[in-house]
Amino acid sequence: MAMDLSELRRDSCLGRRGLALAGLAVTVVLVVAATPQLLGPDVRNAIDGLERAQPAWLWLAGVSFVGALLCNAWAWRTTILLCGGRIGWLSSAAAYGIGSLANSAAPARVGDAVRIGLFSRAFDAEERRERLWTTGGVFSAIGAARALCLGALVVVAAALGALPVWPVLGLGGLVVAALVAAFFARRRRAERAVAHVL
Repeated sequence: MAMDLSELRRDSCLGRRGLALAGLAVTVVLVVAATPQLLGPDVRNAIDGLERAQPAWLWLAGVSFVGALLCNAWAWRTTILLCGGRIGWLSSAAAYGIGSLANSAAPARVGDAVRIGLFSRAFDAEERRERLWTTGGVFSAIGAARALCLGALVVVAAALGALPVWPVLGLGGLVVAALVAAFFARRRRAERAVAHVL
């Protein structure tokens, strides 16, 4: 079944600028990988240590890394679809990947802002601000799910005596607050900016 070119362009999160940014980031990563002496002896020692590593473990790590990226991208896609947006599998992986490249090349987790900007194109809202608020809510929901997983790990660590109990109470309070906010916001119509985040 042939796909219309205009439909493909509309569904894509990447424009020429996004492709140029992705190409530049890949080029920088390749240059750094080809010349590890640019980043000092620690990087050179790490790359030299790869010769002694077992290939099966390296392949498993590589496949797991790609799998984690795809799972994160598709978690964004699923959440956006639940909020009424429209984005394809490939577009969500590309938008998440560009955000990851931005995080690896820029300070202060700028890639999260890049992801919010790219994923906001999945919504048909006329106002850009409204789309960004909704996508910010998607980012918050995914962050809350991660906090829940982190909370479970902290509970297990506290039960085994590896951590004190106070982080369990702090993370538990945050998770309860996120669940309460999500429960009360789930059937309300988004009319204000804060409602789009919720």
